[in-house]
This record gives sequence, C-alpha cells and structure tokens, in this order.
Amino acid sequence: MSEPDDANWTVEEALKIARKLAPADAVLETPQETPGGNTILFGTSALLEANASWDVYGAAKVAGPPGEFEIRLSLDSAGEVYAIDVALRGYTID
Repeated sequence: MSEPDDANWTVEEALKIARKLAPADAVLETPQETPGGNTILFGTSALLEANASWDVYGAAKVAGPPGEFEIRLSLDSAGEVYAIDVALRGYTID
C-alpha cells in the first residue's frame, strides 16, 4: 500500500476519471473490494468486443472473453486512489 499524497484522488473522483477511460458504450458493474484492499469494477463493451478478438485477448494472456474489461483503483493507506488501471478482463495486479 502506498503512503497518502495530496495528488491522490478520492474513490468518487477516480471513478469519474475511470468512466472517461472506459469505452464509450461501457456498462459497468458495481465496484467491489479486492482481497488486496483495492477497488475493482468489471465492465462490458460492444465496441471493445468488435475491435478486440480472441486473438488480442490471447496475445495479452488474459481470460477474456472479448468485450469484457476491468478497472482497478489502487488505494493508499488513507483509502485514496493513487493509480487507475484499465485492462482487458482477466489481467491481475493484486
């Protein structure tokens, strides 16, 4: 876990940013806490599915299926977000 920093975001601020980073047609699930204490959201996108085949997911060595992605918010020891990761679903950083 990272130490607090004035440049970090609240979870609400980070979720707004993350929505802008996701595909335009994204449908996001409810945020969940990971075993590592971070926050994760899963999403689906028809645009992503149309433009990222099984080959893309396979090359990235992620579980897929195409059209699914995840957003991870890494929290510091004060519960604020210091990193936002958007990736194909199945990518793990915890």
